[in-house]
Amino acid sequence: RAKDKDKWVEIKIIGGTLKSPALLERNGDSRSDGKDFTPMECRIRNLTYAGPLYVDFHVTRSDNTNTVLKDVYLGRIPVMVYSSLCHLSDPSKRVAAGECSKDPGGYLIINGQEKSMVGQKTGMICRMVTYLKNGVSACAVKSERNKRVYVTTIKYKANTSISCTFPRLQEEVPLMVILIAMGVNVQEIRSVFSTEENALLEASFRNLPSSIEEAKRRIRIREVYNIGLSEEERLQNAFENVLVPHMKMEHKAVFLISMVQELLAVATGKIKPTDRDSVANQRVETACSLMSGLFLHLMIKVCNDMKLYFQKALPKLKGNITNEKILKQVSRTNTITDGFQYSLATGNWNTTFVDRQQRKGVAQALQRLTYISTVSQLRRVSSAVEKTQKLPKPRYLHGSHWSRYCPAETPEGAPCGLENQLTVQSYISIERDPTVLRKAIQQFLIPVTVQNLKHTLVFINGIYEGSTKRHVDLVDKIRKLRRTGQYAKDMSITYKSWRNHIHISTTAGRICRPLMIVTDGKCVCESLQGLSFNELCRRGAIEYLDCEEEDTGLTAFFVKDITDEHTHCEISNAMMNGLCAATIPFSDRNPGTRNTYQCAMAKQAQGVNAANFQNRMDTTTNIMWYGEKPLVSTKLSDEYGVHDLPSGINAIVAIMPFTFNQEDSIIINQSALDRGFARADTYKTVKESLSGKENSSFEKPNKRRKVGKYSNLEDDGLLRPGTEVNPGDCVIGKVTRREDGIEDESKLSNVKGTIDKVIMYQERNGDRAVKVRVRQTRVPVIGDKFVSIFISFISEI
Repeated sequence: RAKDKDKWVEIKIIGGTLKSPALLERNGDSRSDGKDFTPMECRIRNLTYAGPLYVDFHVTRSDNTNTVLKDVYLGRIPVMVYSSLCHLSDPSKRVAAGECSKDPGGYLIINGQEKSMVGQKTGMICRMVTYLKNGVSACAVKSERNKRVYVTTIKYKANTSISCTFPRLQEEVPLMVILIAMGVNVQEIRSVFSTEENALLEASFRNLPSSIEEAKRRIRIREVYNIGLSEEERLQNAFENVLVPHMKMEHKAVFLISMVQELLAVATGKIKPTDRDSVANQRVETACSLMSGLFLHLMIKVCNDMKLYFQKALPKLKGNITNEKILKQVSRTNTITDGFQYSLATGNWNTTFVDRQQRKGVAQALQRLTYISTVSQLRRVSSAVEKTQKLPKPRYLHGSHWSRYCPAETPEGAPCGLENQLTVQSYISIERDPTVLRKAIQQFLIPVTVQNLKHTLVFINGIYEGSTKRHVDLVDKIRKLRRTGQYAKDMSITYKSWRNHIHISTTAGRICRPLMIVTDGKCVCESLQGLSFNELCRRGAIEYLDCEEEDTGLTAFFVKDITDEHTHCEISNAMMNGLCAATIPFSDRNPGTRNTYQCAMAKQAQGVNAANFQNRMDTTTNIMWYGEKPLVSTKLSDEYGVHDLPSGINAIVAIMPFTFNQEDSIIINQSALDRGFARADTYKTVKESLSGKENSSFEKPNKRRKVGKYSNLEDDGLLRPGTEVNPGDCVIGKVTRREDGIEDESKLSNVKGTIDKVIMYQERNGDRAVKVRVRQTRVPVIGDKFVSIFISFISEI
């Protein structure tokens, strides 16, 4: 909204649409058909696989005229490969479009480079988190409202009053003063707590204000907020918008008292402080939430820039802001396009307008060394703890990691334990609408009052919905509806008997895993033999549980171990590993450190990284001539099709001692190498463009450098496929004509090999460019690394 005296204009965004990836060529041609614009073209032409964003504006002016501007182009947002908006979301179209049939998708293409989004560990939102340090107990809640986070904290120390802090306060305020200012009666508060708890709160009930007005006067709000309002109006605004803002105003006082109950339970030792290293108390931000946060940050920036521009333009135009002026200003902004481009290209994730965070390494270049390395990177989760910090606890393997994070696959060195790998069965929940759940539990709830805090408290996504006297019936009904498919499979409901709380979660970022349901001491799956996994889920034989709900049940390792007390049973213990560890045969016979080592080495093994490697123009690619399926492998390797793109070979090995105390070296027969043993091709791509140089062209230079071989170049400055090149030979002939003469800017080869492929294309700005791929055949030599669960180098041939 921009205003100048009595003239003003207000612009609102009332809708938007993100469309499938399209390309607008420099000559004006628009290409949005999947047959024409594919991810492979983006890789070759160094383009970004992004879709256009169109929004609808509602414009209101001071003369009471209203206008709706529809389908206004605002920018381009990258689209994930194989997502619903991708032109290749249908698997049957992928091979024909030049894609690998085993490519998992789930990555982005920025300037021709494949980028993966690394999941980020974060804390819970809208849930109570308790602390205990140096005799001070604290209970904090991070509330989220409109993607912004507000923290409310209450603290207690023996023989002192409970204090409360929340944004905008000048200083800590006794919690009881805030409750009285919200209209709660002191006697009602006392009636909720036991005799022991009231004794602990004795200091909190001293020197209380005698009226609501006096209580409000004791709470001071900083004057920089809501300038122009009275102190009472600023206080009321703070109560509504920054004090646990995820709660309804009429429920906030009751929620604060429940926080006191949680705080006193920790202070008296009845329950332990929140274990922040437990998966139950963590969430994982996936590409969805990360990109939505970045989008909101960029949209706030767009709105601020537009407001500043129109605020300055309004006096000059005498209040006459036309629709054409608005469209012209919107067309000039590249904030959305450039913001996503920069963040995904560099990995720097700036969302300060949303949650005041600036993170690094969120987006990474997708590794294409092997098929396993690609899938492994797409299922990686990173902690917010800095690698340089010497904190042991966040690095430890936690009990809640079982079958959610791989116990073997983690980097060595500084990031050890801070980067985890999801197991093959882990599933990260997505955001669900809880409206249907709220309606379903209404019949079990009693009115929200302070007195009803003595009964079972019911929370949905951390929001206090009310209390119930029929907690068993409520939990049984919701679980039954989930198992019959009427609610989402990743919805969880947990009854915490030690706190008498029911928590229902439909939020995103919870790591769930499937388990077989046990009823009356029998596994339900045993009576449904021969059905598929999806059918078993629909029949209520298998369900997904998050860590919080699983902690309240009892899971058997094997069907033969089931008793009447068990609620679930493991599908297979082999699913406790990530994909890398799941491919290790007999991994249970190895020391744990060797499994971790093998997970790192398996990603670097030479083989076939993709079935379409001949179409790709990656910077460096290693392809083994005769990749083989291992003689001994795991069932999960076969199920995931790891050996369809094999890495490594089956070698005939004699294990024996040798002279000079050699016990871990490798000696390879020369005749085996001559017959092609472990032979591989290395592909290196050289690229050059005519970007920004009008007088440049690809041709065979007449005036040549003193070094380099130019005789093999054709007239167009390129080499024929199959041409042999040596280090220093010219592979791309390029000439730039200037006033002072002709300059040779040709590209020279730095390796010995054969020209494998030459592609000439047009970049986004219309400039011509060339990519030349050089193939180099490599035979194993002394010093090359060979791996078989252990690490050794060739010492002799």
